[in-house]
Amino acid sequence: MIGNLSLSKNVQFYELNKALTKKSIEDTFKEISKERVGNYLLNESKRNYTTASGNQVVYSIVAYKIEAEPSFLAGTSVKEKSMPICY
Repeated sequence: MIGNLSLSKNVQFYELNKALTKKSIEDTFKEISKERVGNYLLNESKRNYTTASGNQVVYSIVAYKIEAEPSFLAGTSVKEKSMPICY
């Protein structure tokens, strides 16, 4: 799945001083997706991957649907669907 991911030009990558546990990643994904609609569209934790240039990386990614009032409206019953992706 990660091979199909298209990142924007302003994407930022970080190298951690201390590795995150799989449980801490899963707990974080669960917390940020509390208001999701339905099941996860994508939910992968601590997956190993070799890039096209041969670099070894470990990644985690989650994607899900949410339904919320658009940020430019206030006090309406209008809802928009969106799909946040966190990695």
